[in-house]
Amino acid sequence: MLKKLRAERETLTKTMSTIAGTERAAGKGMTDEEKRNFDSASARVKEIDGEINRIEEARALSVETAIEVHSDNAVSEFRSWLKGEEVRTQSTLTNASGAFTVGSQVSNQVIKGMKAYSGMLAAASGITTSTGGDLSYPTMDDTANEAVIKSETDSRRSGPDVVFGSINLGAFVYDSGIIKISNELVKDSAVNIEQIVIDALSERIARKLNKDMTIGAGTTEPSGIITQTTLGLTAAATTAVTADELLDLQFSLDDAYGDNGSYMMNKATLLKVRKLKDGQGNYLVKGKTLHDKPIIVNPFMPDMTAGLKAVLFGDFSKYIVRNIEGISLFKFNELYQETNEIGYKASARFDGTLLNPAAVKHLIQKA
Repeated sequence: MLKKLRAERETLTKTMSTIAGTERAAGKGMTDEEKRNFDSASARVKEIDGEINRIEEARALSVETAIEVHSDNAVSEFRSWLKGEEVRTQSTLTNASGAFTVGSQVSNQVIKGMKAYSGMLAAASGITTSTGGDLSYPTMDDTANEAVIKSETDSRRSGPDVVFGSINLGAFVYDSGIIKISNELVKDSAVNIEQIVIDALSERIARKLNKDMTIGAGTTEPSGIITQTTLGLTAAATTAVTADELLDLQFSLDDAYGDNGSYMMNKATLLKVRKLKDGQGNYLVKGKTLHDKPIIVNPFMPDMTAGLKAVLFGDFSKYIVRNIEGISLFKFNELYQETNEIGYKASARFDGTLLNPAAVKHLIQKA
């Protein structure tokens, strides 16, 4: 609405300027027709100014409570930005490079979308920080200690010391790359364009995140969980596993971690595990549970191959994912003009590591 009013006002003021310029050039007063046109344009400009002032005042009154009262406010502005419409900057931020830094509501939707494509991201714990500097995060494993009973006269009422360690979490930049969407689709009011963009960009970042959080080396990418686990069991075969071996893996963990444990494997391994049967010929896997524990399917887990860690079991919430607050989205209006498309890409910063190697153990195939 404001955009149309301002465009109309600009046209009218140009008309008034032209009439005034013609009068000065001719060195005489306006004709009756010029006076009517000038007065009409002037009156309309005043009306427009009044409308603009009323709209801006109404917006100023609602801005303070817009985020609280209208829960979809941030999403609406995100949609407007995607479509190239006017955006109220009070609740959004467009930086000098043309990036749109989405608010927490849209960020949460992006993260939610990532979790749908990433078994590791969905199972891990998360921490969000406002800045991207190195973060020293505390670690602890106190499972070997227990309380002691002391007599009332014993002044030395102290138990085993809790030993804290620390790990360092950085911030690796994840760039989705550009996705292209036709202008017709972007402008179509019946299409949920923000969900299309969120799904496409979050899937790309989640796929890379899932890979790195599974097998990452920890130098130029997050530390993959498979590189940090401890040995639970070595399988007797190079390309197969038995039900008893999987049960042994499960029970190799301390109960502090095993009670909240899950299995993790890829789809090919899951197929082999699904074919395992008990003595009566019944399949052991029920839905996506094995030995009463959930199974997480992760495409980046290794296959059942000699010397590889094909199955993990443990408490995956002990893997911590750091996300630096703020997901930046970039829009490319002119780059794909010839094909009548708009380009979008996302950028976010993450890191991850396993807090305690004892929390997750692996089954490795015989070499």
